[in-house]
Amino acid sequence: MNYGGSNDASYIDKVLMFVNSSEAYNIEQQLHSCLCNKAAFEKYSSNDNFPLSKNGQTELYIEDILDLDPNYTDDQKYETLKKLKEKKILLSGKTAEQYNFEKKSLNILIKILAIIFFPIAIIMVLFFDFINGKNSKHEVADIFDRVFNGGRKEKARKEAKVKENVSKIMNKLSFV
Repeated sequence: MNYGGSNDASYIDKVLMFVNSSEAYNIEQQLHSCLCNKAAFEKYSSNDNFPLSKNGQTELYIEDILDLDPNYTDDQKYETLKKLKEKKILLSGKTAEQYNFEKKSLNILIKILAIIFFPIAIIMVLFFDFINGKNSKHEVADIFDRVFNGGRKEKARKEAKVKENVSKIMNKLSFV
């Protein structure tokens, strides 16, 4: 954390887990690979305007992804998300109103396109599944979920898979 004399370790207020292992690097890489979609800074990961720039910033997450902190609350996550959004708006050079208007406009456009192309997508799925002799029930249900439910079922499946993978990786630490 203090790479290059940065003194970034001063940001640490408590250590929730420390395991000395010859496999630490491999385990860390597996965790980062598994959790890449939960990274806090995404495309801003090497931006000097955010903490730990070029010194661990890609290893920051918004929530307690490993379930190690018994005092962690979702309110902390929402407060962090709020501050991160404010910082991204500031860096974009737009006002909050402009940023929110663009986001709402884009969401409306996406919904309009989804409504227009939804029947075409259903017909294509049914056609290709018929040709391949497959049952279309699950694929059509997934399309409905993505278009009309924001993909909640798909997100829940992915989240469950991530938790399962993290659990497997973390179990390796107990045998080290």
